Amino acid sequence: MKILKIVLSVLLIGLFANASADALSDFNAKASAKVKKIVNDNKLVVVDFDYVNKAIGKGTRKTAKALVLDARPMKKYQISHIPSSRALPDTKFKKMYKDVLKGVPKDKEIITFCGGFKCAKSPKLSLMLMKEGYTDVKVYAAGMPDWKKQSYGEMHIKIAKAMFDKNSATFVDARPNMKFKKGTITGAVNVPDNKFDKFKTNLPTDKKKA
Repeated sequence: MKILKIVLSVLLIGLFANASADALSDFNAKASAKVKKIVNDNKLVVVDFDYVNKAIGKGTRKTAKALVLDARPMKKYQISHIPSSRALPDTKFKKMYKDVLKGVPKDKEIITFCGGFKCAKSPKLSLMLMKEGYTDVKVYAAGMPDWKKQSYGEMHIKIAKAMFDKNSATFVDARPNMKFKKGTITGAVNVPDNKFDKFKTNLPTDKKKA
């Protein structure tokens, strides 16, 4: 049993090393000189989309293995962010971090991100966290631009409400049809995630329409 645990640990370390190597290779090819200096001088760990995607699991805060923090301004976070992530702008760190990280153990895995390879906010936020004693901090340097190319973003309820008020978006209820019938957002269409093919005709025919 002990041998099996050791083998599994070695395999996991190897997989992480390969993932980190791929992420670092992409980072070195695309990051700005300023961002590279912060990361390299402080030996920050850079991770990629696949790593973050696995870390957030189903994309809910209850299921996420890591705490993902958005270092961008609050307005950008509200418009779109990585599922399960919390807003902690680097410029508001001293004001917000105690509330945002309340109850978070110092050894909890934390992944920071911002506006891509030229954005220095996430590595700066990582350093701030490390100074406060957090020991497992990583940087998703490709950030939101990369995430949006490969997955969906979450929006804040304030933005969703504004779009609802302006009638500028189609709201799709992904819950089962029975729950949809009991109550939903006014004007929403029902497309249960587990019966997509059956209900997809409820979606707008114009695929470019919001």
